[in-house]
Amino acid sequence: MSEHIHLEKFKESSTTDRRFVAWDVIMILVLFSNLSFLVIDWLLTWSTLSSFWQSMSGEAYQWYLDVISANFVWIDGAFVSFFLAEFCIRWTISLKRKEYPGVFFFPLFHWYDLLGCIPLAEFRWLRLLRVISVLLRLHRMGVVNLKDNYFYRRFVKYHDILVEEVSDKVVLNVLDGMKAEFDQDYPLGKKIMENVFLPNKAELIRWISAGIEDFIADHYQQNKARIEQNIRDRVETAVESQSELKTLEKLPVVGDKISQEIQRVVSDVVWQVMDGLISDIATDGKEPDMDSIIDAVLSTFSEENPRLHQLTRNMSIQTIEVVKEKVAVKNWRQI
Repeated sequence: MSEHIHLEKFKESSTTDRRFVAWDVIMILVLFSNLSFLVIDWLLTWSTLSSFWQSMSGEAYQWYLDVISANFVWIDGAFVSFFLAEFCIRWTISLKRKEYPGVFFFPLFHWYDLLGCIPLAEFRWLRLLRVISVLLRLHRMGVVNLKDNYFYRRFVKYHDILVEEVSDKVVLNVLDGMKAEFDQDYPLGKKIMENVFLPNKAELIRWISAGIEDFIADHYQQNKARIEQNIRDRVETAVESQSELKTLEKLPVVGDKISQEIQRVVSDVVWQVMDGLISDIATDGKEPDMDSIIDAVLSTFSEENPRLHQLTRNMSIQTIEVVKEKVAVKNWRQI
Protein backbone atom coordinates (compact mmCIF):
# COMPACT_ATOMS: atom_id res chain seq x y z
CA MET A 1 0.00 0.00 0.00
CA SER A 2 2.88 2.35 0.81
CA GLU A 3 4.15 2.26 -2.77
CA HIS A 4 0.86 3.86 -3.87
CA ILE A 5 1.11 6.79 -1.42
CA HIS A 6 3.72 9.50 -1.91
CA LEU A 7 3.54 12.05 0.88
CA GLU A 8 6.56 13.90 -0.49
CA LYS A 9 4.42 14.85 -3.50
CA PHE A 10 1.97 16.53 -1.15
CA LYS A 11 4.78 18.62 0.33
CA GLU A 12 6.06 19.50 -3.15
CA SER A 13 2.62 20.55 -4.42
CA SER A 14 1.46 24.15 -4.53
CA THR A 15 0.11 25.89 -1.45
CA THR A 16 -3.28 26.29 -3.15
CA ASP A 17 -3.61 22.55 -3.79
CA ARG A 18 -2.67 21.73 -0.20
CA ARG A 19 -5.24 24.20 1.10
CA PHE A 20 -7.97 22.75 -1.09
CA VAL A 21 -7.17 19.22 0.08
CA ALA A 22 -7.10 20.29 3.73
CA TRP A 23 -10.43 22.09 3.33
CA ASP A 24 -11.97 19.07 1.59
CA VAL A 25 -10.86 16.84 4.46
CA ILE A 26 -12.41 19.27 6.99
CA MET A 27 -15.67 19.29 5.03
CA ILE A 28 -15.71 15.49 4.91
CA LEU A 29 -15.28 15.37 8.70
CA VAL A 30 -18.15 17.86 9.10
CA LEU A 31 -20.22 15.76 6.71
CA PHE A 32 -19.55 12.59 8.69
CA SER A 33 -20.56 14.44 11.86
CA ASN A 34 -23.81 15.51 10.21
CA LEU A 35 -24.55 12.01 8.90
CA SER A 36 -23.70 10.49 12.29
CA PHE A 37 -26.12 12.93 13.92
CA LEU A 38 -28.87 11.90 11.47
CA VAL A 39 -28.25 8.19 12.05
CA ILE A 40 -28.14 8.54 15.85
CA ASP A 41 -31.31 10.63 15.89
CA TRP A 42 -33.08 8.08 13.71
CA LEU A 43 -32.02 5.20 15.98
CA LEU A 44 -33.02 7.02 19.18
CA THR A 45 -36.40 8.21 17.89
CA TRP A 46 -37.37 4.98 16.15
CA SER A 47 -40.52 3.78 17.88
CA THR A 48 -39.38 0.16 17.87
CA LEU A 49 -36.29 1.00 19.94
CA SER A 50 -37.63 3.90 22.03
CA SER A 51 -38.74 1.63 24.92
CA PHE A 52 -35.33 -0.05 24.88
CA TRP A 53 -33.47 3.28 25.19
CA GLN A 54 -35.91 4.41 27.89
CA SER A 55 -35.19 1.33 29.98
CA MET A 56 -31.43 1.58 29.47
CA SER A 57 -30.96 5.25 30.45
CA GLY A 58 -34.19 7.01 31.12
CA GLU A 59 -32.87 10.43 32.17
CA ALA A 60 -30.22 10.69 29.45
CA TYR A 61 -32.70 9.53 26.84
CA GLN A 62 -35.30 12.03 28.00
CA TRP A 63 -32.69 14.80 27.95
CA TYR A 64 -31.83 13.91 24.37
CA LEU A 65 -35.50 14.08 23.37
CA ASP A 66 -36.05 17.42 25.16
CA VAL A 67 -32.82 19.18 24.12
CA ILE A 68 -31.41 17.57 20.98
CA SER A 69 -34.30 15.94 19.16
CA ALA A 70 -36.68 18.82 19.88
CA ASN A 71 -34.24 21.18 18.18
CA PHE A 72 -33.36 18.75 15.39
CA VAL A 73 -34.54 21.11 12.64
CA TRP A 74 -32.37 23.96 13.96
CA ILE A 75 -29.29 21.79 14.40
CA ASP A 76 -29.68 20.21 11.00
CA GLY A 77 -30.42 23.64 9.53
CA ALA A 78 -27.08 24.86 10.87
CA PHE A 79 -25.32 22.04 9.02
CA VAL A 80 -27.27 22.81 5.83
CA SER A 81 -26.47 26.52 6.11
CA PHE A 82 -22.80 25.72 6.57
CA PHE A 83 -22.79 23.41 3.55
CA LEU A 84 -24.63 25.97 1.42
CA ALA A 85 -22.32 28.81 2.45
CA GLU A 86 -19.28 26.66 1.72
CA PHE A 87 -20.69 25.79 -1.72
CA CYS A 88 -21.26 29.47 -2.55
CA ILE A 89 -17.73 30.36 -1.42
CA ARG A 90 -16.21 27.64 -3.60
CA TRP A 91 -18.38 28.80 -6.50
CA THR A 92 -17.10 32.35 -6.07
CA ILE A 93 -13.48 31.17 -5.90
CA SER A 94 -14.04 29.09 -9.03
CA LEU A 95 -15.35 32.13 -10.89
CA LYS A 96 -12.38 34.25 -9.81
CA ARG A 97 -9.93 31.55 -10.90
CA LYS A 98 -11.87 31.03 -14.18
CA GLU A 99 -11.82 27.27 -13.75
CA TYR A 100 -14.85 26.82 -16.03
CA PRO A 101 -15.93 28.67 -19.21
CA GLY A 102 -19.34 29.69 -17.81
CA VAL A 103 -20.97 30.87 -14.60
CA PHE A 104 -23.17 27.82 -14.10
CA PHE A 105 -20.61 25.15 -14.97
CA PHE A 106 -19.45 24.83 -11.36
CA PRO A 107 -22.84 23.69 -9.95
CA LEU A 108 -23.22 21.34 -12.92
CA PHE A 109 -19.88 19.67 -12.25
CA HIS A 110 -20.48 19.65 -8.47
CA TRP A 111 -24.15 18.64 -8.58
CA TYR A 112 -23.69 16.21 -5.69
CA ASP A 113 -22.66 19.05 -3.36
CA LEU A 114 -25.60 21.18 -4.47
CA LEU A 115 -28.16 18.41 -4.04
CA GLY A 116 -26.52 17.55 -0.72
CA CYS A 117 -27.62 20.96 0.57
CA ILE A 118 -31.27 19.88 0.34
CA PRO A 119 -32.39 19.24 3.96
CA LEU A 120 -33.38 15.63 3.35
CA ALA A 121 -31.40 12.67 4.62
CA GLU A 122 -31.62 10.92 1.24
CA PHE A 123 -29.84 13.80 -0.52
CA ARG A 124 -27.32 14.33 2.28
CA TRP A 125 -25.60 11.06 1.42
CA LEU A 126 -24.71 12.45 -2.01
CA ARG A 127 -22.11 14.66 -0.36
CA LEU A 128 -20.08 11.52 0.30
CA LEU A 129 -19.16 11.69 -3.38
CA ARG A 130 -16.83 14.48 -2.33
CA VAL A 131 -14.54 11.77 -1.02
CA ILE A 132 -14.06 10.69 -4.63
CA SER A 133 -13.23 14.24 -5.69
CA VAL A 134 -10.59 14.43 -2.93
CA LEU A 135 -9.03 11.15 -4.08
CA LEU A 136 -8.97 12.36 -7.68
CA ARG A 137 -7.32 15.61 -6.60
CA LEU A 138 -4.68 13.67 -4.66
CA HIS A 139 -4.19 11.43 -7.69
CA ARG A 140 -3.58 14.44 -9.95
CA MET A 141 -1.12 15.81 -7.39
CA GLY A 142 0.73 12.46 -7.42
CA VAL A 143 0.15 11.85 -3.70
CA VAL A 144 -1.77 8.63 -4.36
CA ASN A 145 -1.69 6.31 -7.35
CA LEU A 146 -5.13 5.01 -8.23
CA LYS A 147 -4.27 3.46 -11.58
CA ASP A 148 -3.73 0.03 -10.06
CA ASN A 149 -6.87 0.26 -7.96
CA TYR A 150 -9.71 -2.01 -9.10
CA PHE A 151 -12.47 0.49 -8.35
CA TYR A 152 -10.59 3.30 -10.11
CA ARG A 153 -10.12 1.16 -13.21
CA ARG A 154 -13.83 0.31 -13.24
CA PHE A 155 -14.70 3.97 -12.76
CA VAL A 156 -12.44 5.04 -15.65
CA LYS A 157 -13.87 2.30 -17.86
CA TYR A 158 -17.49 3.30 -17.35
CA HIS A 159 -16.57 6.99 -17.49
CA ASP A 160 -14.98 6.45 -20.91
CA ILE A 161 -18.02 4.46 -22.06
CA LEU A 162 -20.34 7.26 -20.97
CA VAL A 163 -18.22 9.94 -22.66
CA GLU A 164 -18.02 7.89 -25.88
CA GLU A 165 -21.77 7.27 -25.97
CA VAL A 166 -22.63 10.92 -25.35
CA SER A 167 -20.07 12.26 -27.84
CA ASP A 168 -21.19 9.73 -30.47
CA LYS A 169 -24.80 10.83 -30.07
CA VAL A 170 -23.80 14.48 -30.48
CA VAL A 171 -21.70 13.77 -33.58
CA LEU A 172 -24.44 11.63 -35.15
CA ASN A 173 -27.01 14.38 -34.56
CA VAL A 174 -24.73 16.93 -36.21
CA LEU A 175 -24.10 14.64 -39.19
CA ASP A 176 -27.82 13.91 -39.54
CA GLY A 177 -28.46 17.65 -39.56
CA MET A 178 -25.89 18.16 -42.32
CA LYS A 179 -27.38 15.32 -44.35
CA ALA A 180 -30.87 16.77 -43.93
CA GLU A 181 -29.64 20.08 -45.32
CA PHE A 182 -28.24 18.30 -48.37
CA ASP A 183 -31.47 16.30 -48.80
CA GLN A 184 -33.50 19.52 -48.72
CA ASP A 185 -31.34 20.87 -51.55
CA TYR A 186 -29.93 23.46 -49.18
CA PRO A 187 -27.00 25.23 -50.92
CA LEU A 188 -24.52 23.74 -48.47
CA GLY A 189 -22.52 22.25 -51.34
CA LYS A 190 -22.21 25.70 -52.89
CA LYS A 191 -21.07 27.13 -49.55
CA ILE A 192 -18.46 24.39 -49.24
CA MET A 193 -17.25 25.25 -52.74
CA GLU A 194 -17.11 28.98 -52.00
CA ASN A 195 -15.83 28.89 -48.41
CA VAL A 196 -13.59 25.80 -48.48
CA PHE A 197 -12.58 24.96 -52.03
CA LEU A 198 -11.99 28.37 -53.63
CA PRO A 199 -10.00 29.92 -50.72
CA ASN A 200 -7.59 26.98 -50.98
CA LYS A 201 -7.46 26.90 -54.79
CA ALA A 202 -3.91 28.28 -54.97
CA GLU A 203 -2.64 25.55 -52.66
CA LEU A 204 -4.57 22.94 -54.67
CA ILE A 205 -2.98 24.21 -57.89
CA ARG A 206 0.51 23.90 -56.40
CA TRP A 207 -0.32 20.43 -55.05
CA ILE A 208 -1.72 19.14 -58.36
CA SER A 209 1.15 20.68 -60.34
CA ALA A 210 3.70 19.12 -57.99
CA GLY A 211 1.87 15.81 -58.25
CA ILE A 212 2.04 15.88 -62.05
CA GLU A 213 5.73 16.76 -61.93
CA ASP A 214 6.47 13.94 -59.48
CA PHE A 215 4.43 11.46 -61.52
CA ILE A 216 6.25 12.36 -64.73
CA ALA A 217 9.64 12.30 -63.01
CA ASP A 218 8.96 8.88 -61.47
CA HIS A 219 7.15 7.08 -64.30
CA TYR A 220 8.10 8.81 -67.54
CA GLN A 221 11.77 7.84 -67.47
CA GLN A 222 10.87 4.23 -66.68
CA ASN A 223 8.50 3.99 -69.65
CA LYS A 224 10.27 6.40 -72.00
CA ALA A 225 11.39 3.73 -74.50
CA ARG A 226 7.92 2.20 -74.76
CA ILE A 227 6.28 5.64 -75.14
CA GLU A 228 8.79 6.62 -77.84
CA GLN A 229 8.16 3.44 -79.82
CA ASN A 230 4.41 3.88 -79.52
CA ILE A 231 4.59 7.48 -80.80
CA ARG A 232 6.88 6.50 -83.72
CA ASP A 233 4.55 3.67 -84.73
CA ARG A 234 1.55 5.99 -84.73
CA VAL A 235 3.39 8.69 -86.70
CA GLU A 236 4.55 6.16 -89.30
CA THR A 237 1.02 4.83 -89.64
CA ALA A 238 -0.32 8.35 -90.09
CA VAL A 239 2.36 9.25 -92.65
CA GLU A 240 1.86 6.06 -94.65
CA SER A 241 -1.84 6.80 -94.97
CA GLN A 242 -1.11 10.05 -96.85
CA SER A 243 -1.80 9.77 -100.61
CA GLU A 244 1.02 12.21 -101.43
CA LEU A 245 3.56 9.87 -99.86
CA LYS A 246 2.21 6.91 -101.82
CA THR A 247 2.65 8.93 -105.02
CA LEU A 248 6.22 9.73 -103.98
CA GLU A 249 6.99 6.04 -103.47
CA LYS A 250 6.26 5.41 -107.15
CA LEU A 251 9.35 7.35 -108.19
CA PRO A 252 11.90 4.99 -109.73
CA VAL A 253 14.88 3.93 -107.64
CA VAL A 254 14.70 6.67 -104.95
CA GLY A 255 10.94 6.64 -104.17
CA ASP A 256 11.06 4.12 -101.30
CA LYS A 257 14.23 5.67 -99.88
CA ILE A 258 12.73 9.16 -99.79
CA SER A 259 9.49 7.85 -98.25
CA GLN A 260 11.33 6.05 -95.44
CA GLU A 261 13.50 9.12 -94.76
CA ILE A 262 10.42 11.35 -94.50
CA GLN A 263 8.80 8.92 -92.04
CA ARG A 264 11.96 8.86 -89.93
CA VAL A 265 12.34 12.65 -89.90
CA VAL A 266 8.69 13.25 -89.02
CA SER A 267 8.86 10.62 -86.25
CA ASP A 268 12.03 12.19 -84.84
CA VAL A 269 10.55 15.69 -84.89
CA VAL A 270 7.29 14.63 -83.24
CA TRP A 271 9.09 12.60 -80.59
CA GLN A 272 11.62 15.34 -79.80
CA VAL A 273 8.84 17.90 -79.43
CA MET A 274 6.82 15.55 -77.19
CA ASP A 275 9.84 14.59 -75.12
CA GLY A 276 10.81 18.24 -74.69
CA LEU A 277 7.32 19.25 -73.54
CA ILE A 278 7.13 16.43 -71.02
CA SER A 279 10.63 17.17 -69.72
CA ASP A 280 9.71 20.84 -69.29
CA ILE A 281 6.59 19.91 -67.33
CA ALA A 282 8.63 17.63 -65.08
CA THR A 283 11.12 20.42 -64.33
CA ASP A 284 10.18 23.10 -61.76
CA GLY A 285 9.85 26.57 -63.18
CA LYS A 286 10.18 25.54 -66.84
CA GLU A 287 6.49 25.26 -67.54
CA PRO A 288 4.64 28.15 -65.91
CA ASP A 289 1.63 27.51 -68.13
CA MET A 290 0.91 24.29 -66.19
CA ASP A 291 -0.39 26.29 -63.22
CA SER A 292 -2.52 28.38 -65.57
CA ILE A 293 -4.03 25.27 -67.15
CA ILE A 294 -4.86 23.74 -63.77
CA ASP A 295 -6.25 27.08 -62.59
CA ALA A 296 -8.53 27.26 -65.62
CA VAL A 297 -9.80 23.72 -64.97
CA LEU A 298 -10.44 24.36 -61.28
CA SER A 299 -12.15 27.67 -62.03
CA THR A 300 -14.89 25.82 -63.88
CA PHE A 301 -15.87 24.23 -60.55
CA SER A 302 -17.07 27.59 -59.23
CA GLU A 303 -19.39 28.19 -62.17
CA GLU A 304 -23.10 27.51 -61.97
CA ASN A 305 -23.18 23.88 -62.98
CA PRO A 306 -26.15 21.78 -61.80
CA ARG A 307 -24.37 18.51 -62.57
CA LEU A 308 -21.31 19.57 -60.60
CA HIS A 309 -23.43 20.71 -57.65
CA GLN A 310 -25.34 17.42 -57.73
CA LEU A 311 -22.05 15.51 -57.78
CA THR A 312 -20.78 17.57 -54.83
CA ARG A 313 -24.02 16.90 -52.95
CA ASN A 314 -23.88 13.13 -53.59
CA MET A 315 -20.22 12.88 -52.62
CA SER A 316 -20.84 14.89 -49.44
CA ILE A 317 -23.77 12.66 -48.43
CA GLN A 318 -21.69 9.53 -49.09
CA THR A 319 -18.86 10.99 -46.99
CA ILE A 320 -21.29 11.70 -44.15
CA GLU A 321 -22.57 8.12 -44.29
CA VAL A 322 -19.02 6.76 -44.11
CA VAL A 323 -18.27 8.94 -41.07
CA LYS A 324 -21.55 7.88 -39.43
CA GLU A 325 -20.64 4.21 -39.88
CA LYS A 326 -17.28 4.86 -38.24
CA VAL A 327 -18.80 6.83 -35.36
CA ALA A 328 -21.48 4.17 -34.82
CA VAL A 329 -18.79 1.59 -34.00
CA LYS A 330 -18.75 0.95 -30.24
CA ASN A 331 -15.03 0.99 -29.50
CA TRP A 332 -15.57 0.10 -25.84
CA ARG A 333 -17.12 -3.23 -26.87
CA GLN A 334 -13.92 -4.19 -28.64
CA ILE A 335 -11.75 -3.69 -25.56
